Amino acid sequence: VDDVSLGKTQILTVPVAEHAMHTGQLTAKKLAGRWHHDSCTITFSSSGTYTESWTDMGETLRGRYEIDGNFVITSKHGSFHYSPTTGKLVCIDDGDEYYK
Repeated sequence: VDDVSLGKTQILTVPVAEHAMHTGQLTAKKLAGRWHHDSCTITFSSSGTYTESWTDMGETLRGRYEIDGNFVITSKHGSFHYSPTTGKLVCIDDGDEYYK
C-alpha cells in the first residue's frame, strides 16, 4: 500500500487494475457476438447459448456453452481458448482461430 511491497504481491494501481479487468478473464459479455473463421461463424449469446453456421455447407448447429477462466466449452463444437492478448478464440481441437 502506498508503493510499499506487501509480501510477494503488491497492490496494483487503479489504472492497472482497471486495465486488467477489461483484458483479463473472459466473460459472457466479452464473448457475446459473432466470431469468424473462414466460412464458419459462431454467434455466442450472453445467456449461454450459441449458433454455429457454415456458409459453404449451408449447415447450422445450436448448443450451449460455459466459460471456465479463459476457456469456452461448447456442447457440440468442442473447446476454445480465449487469448486476452490477441482477442482471438482458438479451437483446441483443430487450432482454428476465430476473430470478431
